[in-house]
Amino acid sequence: ALRRPAAEALALKVSETNALGFPHPSLDDANDKTSKTLLKEVAAWKQTHPTKVLLVRVGEFYEAWGVDAVLLVEHCGLNAMGDKVRAGCPWRNLQQTLDGLTRAGLTVAVYEEVFEPNPRKRKPRFLSQVVTPGAATYVRDKTLQTDDVEWKAADG
Repeated sequence: ALRRPAAEALALKVSETNALGFPHPSLDDANDKTSKTLLKEVAAWKQTHPTKVLLVRVGEFYEAWGVDAVLLVEHCGLNAMGDKVRAGCPWRNLQQTLDGLTRAGLTVAVYEEVFEPNPRKRKPRFLSQVVTPGAATYVRDKTLQTDDVEWKAADG
């Protein structure tokens, strides 16, 4: 049972016609194999990871749609984005959002986007990490890189 009124209200808008639970005509047309949209890509990932909350980097935000958006509102106190079944957090609040979800016992699949210099092209995205209640720290870009340490030869 949902405790937050905002999550309850958002849950009423969830669709049962696709894996995301996000009402959108492009997701409801199973015969349309030609168009490649972000929503279709995310819906395919959800079919691969049906028990995980998906957080997808979209510019400066990590976003979730459908049922996953309801979970963000319920467990992280986030607000829905407009009147859609969609929620998200700024990139700088990702760990805090992951903490809220993993404290609730949820596992999260975090998808990152690859820089694309042409703004007209769709940005490629990839599964960066699966964050679990037992390993709740997101480590992308938190490790040492080759240029982070200055190596000096030892004088023998």
